[in-house]
Amino acid sequence: MSNFKNFQFYNFKGGLDYKNSPPLVSQSETKSSWADGYNVELLEDGGIVKMNGSQLFASLPEGSNDTIIGGFEGEQNGNKFIVVVTNNGNFYQYKNGEFILKKSGLTTGAKPIFKTYLNGVFVSNGIDEPFIFVPNDSPEIHSCNCTTAGGHDIRGIAVEIYKGRIWIADGSTVYYSALGKYDDWSTADDSGSISNFHNDTSKITALCCFKDMLVIHKEESSFFLSGYSPENFTIQPFSNLGAISPFGINTANGRHLFFNKQVYPFQVNELGEIVQGNPVSLMIESKLSEFVNSKNDKCMFLNYKNKSQLWCFLYKSNENYFTDILIYDYMNNAWFLRIVPYEIVTAWECDDIIYSALSDGKIVKEGVGTTFLNQPVKFMWASPFFHFGRVNSYKTIEDVALILATDKDNNFTFQTRKDYSNYEIFDKVTFSNVTTNMLVYCDENGNLGQGVLDGDEISYGFATMPAQKVENFITAVTGSNKSVQIQIYGNENYNSLSLLGLEFRGTYFDV
Repeated sequence: MSNFKNFQFYNFKGGLDYKNSPPLVSQSETKSSWADGYNVELLEDGGIVKMNGSQLFASLPEGSNDTIIGGFEGEQNGNKFIVVVTNNGNFYQYKNGEFILKKSGLTTGAKPIFKTYLNGVFVSNGIDEPFIFVPNDSPEIHSCNCTTAGGHDIRGIAVEIYKGRIWIADGSTVYYSALGKYDDWSTADDSGSISNFHNDTSKITALCCFKDMLVIHKEESSFFLSGYSPENFTIQPFSNLGAISPFGINTANGRHLFFNKQVYPFQVNELGEIVQGNPVSLMIESKLSEFVNSKNDKCMFLNYKNKSQLWCFLYKSNENYFTDILIYDYMNNAWFLRIVPYEIVTAWECDDIIYSALSDGKIVKEGVGTTFLNQPVKFMWASPFFHFGRVNSYKTIEDVALILATDKDNNFTFQTRKDYSNYEIFDKVTFSNVTTNMLVYCDENGNLGQGVLDGDEISYGFATMPAQKVENFITAVTGSNKSVQIQIYGNENYNSLSLLGLEFRGTYFDV
């Protein structure tokens, strides 16, 4: 009996690994990665759970024949509000269940950028005159008068608020307003501009505050601007890498993250110095090859603060909408993949979660509910090919136990793949564990089933029901194999997963 060994895996914080070959995907009992997966994320202290879906928040009026191309959560005296810009050039405030038109006549299809400034929201789309929206003011829309003393109209979507001023990048020049003013761009010694700094005439692509400085991105370089007034503004070169999108930048967990083929961080080292770190996306580098699209100059990075996740909205090749969202868990340095069954036009941070605007005019809350607007959250998780340290040795496994969360739902299909092959499927079996939030019912033919109750949504489906509540799922792994991969998936509304760990029992290395 001493030749039999048990192996336990309770920490899958490595996330997706699309970099290493199958035998090299991390499978330590201390910390393991995933060979593949979608619509699953980390549960508690290293387990795997099915992602939540989305819930309808609002819809543009029926018959409007319009879509939302930009949205933002503003704040005034502690009260939050939502504003949107539509493809037809309309600017709305969403209030008390209604879209209230505040401004029309914007250029059709011009994606805007928003920034909180004073008691309102600054809006610029790079084509039209920027403006400030101040709710309940008279008037509520204020022109920003973005024209220099020399008569140049300042237009840009690389925008930031820094040291009490609005900064707008227009070509290779960055313009700044007078201190505390949104409509003064011409007063000498207060407003001004800086052009072609360090002999670099390339276009500025993005602006972002980081560690008391203003990061100025170009596609192939980045600079840091510091200072408090025109007398002491200074710009220093920092990196030969820059962001390609004014929306594809964000700051999370003390790091400035931006997209340029990879996801790069600017961060503070142990000496308190700002340095450029290695790409945080190396583990998904091959996956990023599916997201080569010229439209990614409008890609978006959003911080889902409630989950400590950076959601990367990148356009897949030849696509015009966002459907596959790469998610970076910046606390665990792990990547996930979210695949939605609808077309996302734009998204924004709101209430510390993410709201998405769809091609049919709907706004949905992401990461809530059990379905994608009544469509199933289809999910799949694939473990590494477990070889227990002996890549080419055959081994026999008496059984594998899935340790499941007893306070959550589990209803899935289990199967295995073996010997580093992605083709043949073995040991396929379904499992269902009913918990208190499941409605068990019987149809007119006597078939047992279960429904998921989620607010106003009721999702029905039939499944095999266990005779009693089961905490662990134990099944056999057939044959003698060099390696075994565990796969778990579900394609129906009632499918779910809350996996805490795996235990391989009675593992014997064949002589």
